[in-house]
Amino acid sequence: MDYKTVNKKRYSVRDFLDRNIDNETLTQITKEAQHSPSWANAQPWKVYFAKGETLTKIKQDYKKYNRWRMNPNSDFYTMHCNDWGNYARNNMAD
Repeated sequence: MDYKTVNKKRYSVRDFLDRNIDNETLTQITKEAQHSPSWANAQPWKVYFAKGETLTKIKQDYKKYNRWRMNPNSDFYTMHCNDWGNYARNNMAD
């Protein structure tokens, strides 16, 4: 498939169904996503899945903070690439 076709078919999802996804499907999606590009092929991300009560709590907090118009506050800080682990640094070197 050429770039123009890929680019035109790309879309972002902003609405989601309220249904469970089995762990096998989530694992497969994660494995495939690991092949996506990143700066210098570092791929320094970590993936977390939230389900059940944890997901419910996240949704409630999101609605509450959105209603209060609070600025987002990520639990994750942005590391300098020199602080990344060996896996990410080796990917960049390769």
